[in-house]
Amino acid sequence: MPPPPINDIMNIFADSGDKDAVPPIKHPDEFLKPRWLTEGIYYPWDNIHFGSHWKDMERWWRYQNPSNDYWEYAGYLFNRDIFEGEKGGWKSDGAEARFREQMRTLAGIAVNENGAHSSNYDLGSSITIAREINNLETYLRTVVPPDGKTGLLNVYNNLNLPDSAFQGSAAGQFATRIFDLAARLTHLYEQLAQIDGRLTQTRVDILKYAEPLYEKVLSWLADNTTTAWEIVQNWYFNVPIGTETWNDARDQFVIRYSNPDMKHGELWGVVGDERTDFLIDDTLKDAWWTKFDPVLTAAQEFWTEAAGILSASNKAIESVGDLMGARPPETYGQPDDDEDGNGGGGGDGPGGIPEDIFDGIFDDVFPDDMFDDLIPDDIFDDTFPDDMFDDTFPDDMFDDMFPDDMFEDPPPPPPLPIDGPGMGGDGPAGPEGIRPPGDFTADDLPPPPLETNGPGGIGDDFREIPPPGDFGGGNPPPPLGLT
Repeated sequence: MPPPPINDIMNIFADSGDKDAVPPIKHPDEFLKPRWLTEGIYYPWDNIHFGSHWKDMERWWRYQNPSNDYWEYAGYLFNRDIFEGEKGGWKSDGAEARFREQMRTLAGIAVNENGAHSSNYDLGSSITIAREINNLETYLRTVVPPDGKTGLLNVYNNLNLPDSAFQGSAAGQFATRIFDLAARLTHLYEQLAQIDGRLTQTRVDILKYAEPLYEKVLSWLADNTTTAWEIVQNWYFNVPIGTETWNDARDQFVIRYSNPDMKHGELWGVVGDERTDFLIDDTLKDAWWTKFDPVLTAAQEFWTEAAGILSASNKAIESVGDLMGARPPETYGQPDDDEDGNGGGGGDGPGGIPEDIFDGIFDDVFPDDMFDDLIPDDIFDDTFPDDMFDDTFPDDMFDDMFPDDMFEDPPPPPPLPIDGPGMGGDGPAGPEGIRPPGDFTADDLPPPPLETNGPGGIGDDFREIPPPGDFGGGNPPPPLGLT
């Protein structure tokens, strides 16, 4: 894609509105399109109006008619939109003057000369932004220093230690969040470092092409021969003057208005001919562009290179992704998962949330003595005197109800058969009086053991052994939490 016109390139450094502090610059066509030399006139020797027009001729030639030795004249007037005064001169408030002044201003903004900037371009802001980013990056490095001796990683490293007051699932979850936050902040300052470096490098790269543009503009402005007025003067005194020649075919004198080394090569013509007037003007404008070419080349190079630099910078900055968190390498204190993936918890040991996790959280809000004055210790002293029940319950009221010997030891029970159940009962006995295996009744069995394993026991049918975990509708009590 070819570079845009010079005004579009330079307006990178301008404000947007014509009334802003740095208005956009207009294309030089504003003063290049109008003809600099106007009213091309040829005065033959017999022109009766010669005297009245002579005073207006500002660049002119003359030649003696060979047939009668009378002088004939030809010349141009200056375009008063480009030049000022009857005798010409650079117009200080004209379009060209504004163009040159704006070129100087915009070139200074391009390199941030003395802090110069516009609302659309402020190279100095890249320094400010980079500095602020660097400050934030530096701060985050103190929050998450790589050595972990201070900051968030130090907090993480001191959570859920065996001797610490904060343990269990809550501590583990908190530690995980702290570690994840530290990872994200680390990722953030690493990316900030990339942005900081990219902005700094972008400024360096931009200046690499802005500074030559600035220097070319200053050189162009310092050369007086680059103005439209000086270009006309240089052309007039160095190209056509003294070249007047009589042309028999035209019965007029002609001038050489273009040299062989110029844009159109060597050209001759009669002043006042449309072709001659047009090509003289085009030759002058070409001379202006030739003087301006170093500036134009530097501007186009700046535009081409800056476009690539800014595109690469935008892509680099846009590539900054979402902050990446992380889980800690050791997830101690995390809830234990059972075989089904369900988290454990409970209790005050590892894997559970401590019951006293919020102890002391409201100490400063509700101090121990906040209700002392509201409810005094002796508020009920007169309402319930110490002897109010003395007559109601005399000391000897239960003497006859519970005699002194009511809890003496009872007589011992009869002795149990020492041969075990079923000996000597009804029915045939096996060898040595032992019944065959399985030949027992419920009355022959000893009583069931005490239900020391929790509610449920062995069930109504003594032959039903409950499956593991089926405790007849009751679960075993939780462990005592001694771990």
